[in-house]
Amino acid sequence: MLTWLFRGIWSQGRGATLTWQDHPEDLDSHTFFGEKFSSHVYYPEDKRDKIAPGTGGIEVVLDRDDINGFGPETTSFYNIGHCEGAESCLIRFRVKKYFGQGTLGSSHPIVTVYKGDKVQAKFNVNPARDPEEKLYTVFTLDGANPKVYEG
Repeated sequence: MLTWLFRGIWSQGRGATLTWQDHPEDLDSHTFFGEKFSSHVYYPEDKRDKIAPGTGGIEVVLDRDDINGFGPETTSFYNIGHCEGAESCLIRFRVKKYFGQGTLGSSHPIVTVYKGDKVQAKFNVNPARDPEEKLYTVFTLDGANPKVYEG
């Protein structure tokens, strides 16, 4: 298991991993949450940890950003299930082709969502076509009533 990758008390927390094949060389994890999805967690360093206002303390942390292929990239979600702002409780996890030859789909990315040490969902990312903005929404997590939805 990848429990060593998540900070905090991982056995009680939630997280996601992104892995992929060798081309393109760099895929990135992006998480949007909070009011109108205005909080954005991604690389670079100063954007990797945010608590969204109006959510009762939902925090998202990009724990590991892999820049040279295969992953895993890891993201942790905190205070899930305690969201207080109904319109601010959804969390969107997206994948971006950042660098390299090939398309997002050609790298056969896999996103695995964990609840504690158990797999809650697994997504084989296979967009019908690569999105022009290079971002693809893999799943949405409800921060108030912790369920994971595809897309």
